[in-house]
Amino acid sequence: MTDVETVKGVGKVLAGHLRQKGIGSAESLAASSPEDLAEVPGIGAERAARLIAEARTMTGGGAPAEPEADAVPPDAAPAPSIDAGPSAPRAKVNGAAGGSAKSGGAAKAKGGGSGKASAKSGTKASGKSGTKGSGGKGETKVADTLAGYEEAARKAFKKQARTLKKARTRLEAALNDLRKAASEKAKARKKTKK
Repeated sequence: MTDVETVKGVGKVLAGHLRQKGIGSAESLAASSPEDLAEVPGIGAERAARLIAEARTMTGGGAPAEPEADAVPPDAAPAPSIDAGPSAPRAKVNGAAGGSAKSGGAAKAKGGGSGKASAKSGTKASGKSGTKGSGGKGETKVADTLAGYEEAARKAFKKQARTLKKARTRLEAALNDLRKAASEKAKARKKTKK
């Protein structure tokens, strides 16, 4: 049996919720229905279908996942409209005032319009892009963040190397001064003995 946490899209917290529901393996996740998964906190109808499909492909039962995945989006179609309902008035206000990055940019890409039309096209476009194209954007964000961390680490390393080099130079100079002082002291002793 494969642990439920190995299924793509299931993290530690969600795995804990699934285990509380009695779903502790990828096989039991693949055998469960979207309605059962929708009762788990953090899982909607669309995500339930994706998790079941992922679990089925992972466990080797990939063929039955296709009809169920096709059957769920009509049920999931009202869910985005319910979510879009409360956000639509905000999108209208943002669209009339110049738009936010999501609604205004999507409205301009769709062909423009003002107020109500741009808000509607903006919410539709953002709903579509959130389901299909969000993976690539997240990966580029992660790559950019990692590149930023690497650059910061390089800069910190170079700065530390410069600091160490300066300290070494100062220590060598101090050591040379001590050697000179010691040799002068030795010469002074020899002169006093004569």
